Amino acid sequence: MKKSALIIDDDPDEREIARYLLRQEGFEVSEAADGREGVAAAIALKPDLVLTDLMMPVMHGYEVCERIRAEPSLKHTRILVVSSKSFDNDLRLALKAGADAYLVKPYHKIDFINKVKELSGGGPAGPGSEPTT
Repeated sequence: MKKSALIIDDDPDEREIARYLLRQEGFEVSEAADGREGVAAAIALKPDLVLTDLMMPVMHGYEVCERIRAEPSLKHTRILVVSSKSFDNDLRLALKAGADAYLVKPYHKIDFINKVKELSGGGPAGPGSEPTT
């Protein structure tokens, strides 16, 4: 059975890049353009992996993480925050809100793939590449 992913990001270009990379890794991909739409989609679809931005209209990514973690049917869903916010405090807040991992944009393809594989139970994508937080 194919693994599923939900991308929550208000930037269509960012969604397109993530969609392309996730499909290369064999994921079935769904998308949402804001946090509220994303939480509703997560509850309806129950994806294996959620990728969320932090800075979005309607509902920010921290609240997305909190709401997904509060939903019992999503207890096995992994959350990867992908954001241009690069301060340590942003990482701490995301993890406290329920994120499993954090990746700073812009990212290298190999770092993205490594994080996705790490969260979905696979190993790193290539030798010598360290997952980033």
